[in-house]
Amino acid sequence: MTGAARGLGLRAATALAGRGARVVFACRNVQRAAVAMSRIAEEQPEADLHFEPLDPEDLVSVHTFAATVLDRHERIHLLVNNADVVPWRKRRRSGTFEGQIGLAHLGHFALTNLLLERIVASAPARIVTVTSLERHRVRRAEASHASAADALTQSRRTNRLFTLELSRRLRELSTDVRAVTCAPRFHDRWTVRAPRSWLANRLSEGLKRVSFAALDAATTADVASGEDVGPPRRSLTQAPAAVLDDARRLWAWSEAETGVHWPLRTEVG
Repeated sequence: MTGAARGLGLRAATALAGRGARVVFACRNVQRAAVAMSRIAEEQPEADLHFEPLDPEDLVSVHTFAATVLDRHERIHLLVNNADVVPWRKRRRSGTFEGQIGLAHLGHFALTNLLLERIVASAPARIVTVTSLERHRVRRAEASHASAADALTQSRRTNRLFTLELSRRLRELSTDVRAVTCAPRFHDRWTVRAPRSWLANRLSEGLKRVSFAALDAATTADVASGEDVGPPRRSLTQAPAAVLDDARRLWAWSEAETGVHWPLRTEVG
């Protein structure tokens, strides 16, 4: 789970550990991850917790993390792509791509594809991406011109399109790996537009609702691939043809930006 050391990620990681899952904390901040894991261990002494450093904005870090996980873990039944975005701070370019898009999409796109063969081999499995309730739209932003809000909403939209195309490809493989999203409403509207003093009064309740959505996306039996667990729940696969085309174009663009391609031998049209 990326971004597991605080907020939504920490709540979901705590719940998954409580259900007996081996949880790998994929985080940039070593100290924060250590504190989070220590707190979980105090409450759940039997929790199976591991840490591996990961910076989703750094493609080298993504490759190193993926290689380490593949070496140390024979099975991967759940990947949670939870970008730890700070929307009121515009991020600078890092590595080969713009920060917000790198953090919220491209890094997780690369990570998912690098781990995908192991995930498919571990089926049944799920890939959960935390996304936005904003409408579908793909538009590349330059960090020097886009506001923090624009960069956030744009990169979050791409998460949904990514999941839409990923679920299509997985269905064509006839594998029991489901790609789903959950949508924290407050990330796009409350956090970006609200004064931070007002946000502080709403954040705890908001995080609780979103963490439940993420847990549902990860564990609920009747969740279908290509579904947005919400709230509310809805299928992404019924999107208009133009949106499906956008999803394919986003995938091709992401491969070109990251140099990471669909890893499975079966060709997908």
